[in-house]
Amino acid sequence: MELSRQNDMSKKIAKFTISFILILVIIGVFSFSRPQEVSAAVTLIANTSAAGFGETTTAGINTTGADFIVIGLAIDDGYNGTPSDSKSNTWTQVSNTYTQTNVRVRMWYTRPTSVGTSHTFTVPANPIGSIFVAAFSGVNLSTTDQQNGANGFASSLATGSITPTQNGALLISLLGINAVGLPISINNSFTLIDDEEFVSGTNYGGGMAWRLQDPAAAINPTWTRTNTNGMAATVISFKIFVPNRTAVMWFQDDDEI
Repeated sequence: MELSRQNDMSKKIAKFTISFILILVIIGVFSFSRPQEVSAAVTLIANTSAAGFGETTTAGINTTGADFIVIGLAIDDGYNGTPSDSKSNTWTQVSNTYTQTNVRVRMWYTRPTSVGTSHTFTVPANPIGSIFVAAFSGVNLSTTDQQNGANGFASSLATGSITPTQNGALLISLLGINAVGLPISINNSFTLIDDEEFVSGTNYGGGMAWRLQDPAAAINPTWTRTNTNGMAATVISFKIFVPNRTAVMWFQDDDEI
């Protein structure tokens, strides 16, 4: 009798082990092969911008609920500082920058550990440019994905094409201008977040825009301004982590058959 019970227990342990391994395999297959779903909850909850000569700080905004914040700079090409914020978050620079006629576009992002009211953002040291800030909720950022950029002396400028590797990616585009040029606009269903005018001797101008893209496909947004002069632009896709469906498997015990 005792031996029989031990055999039954051994069978149950073996079944559990096999079931657990199968579940891990199935979840792995879903993770790597199943198309990701769009996170419909992604929302732009707050934004601000500012421009000036020298250290520049934005007005305070309420970032309560934000899980992803991006900063874009349209700045002089010699500037190498890193922006900061009043909540002491850690900022990661997107690697590539694009420059035309002294104006450079640069971008940083954070998964904030601190948000709230009266949240300000600062470009330290001695920049000559504009700062754009956008705070989103529902992003649950996974990682940066694709980036492209361009520069030119024109009244319109395409960023260059990217193809996000995930459905529902968050796309951010940034423009810098080296002469008076507002109003500005961008196509391909991007929504303009903020813009700042060029002011001679004070700051470079530009703008920042965003959209979600589903399904993933090649996209090459074009910025347009009111006159012809130096422009630099970039577009970046960010992967949004979307939890996979949980695979649930039930195994019937031999004792119940």
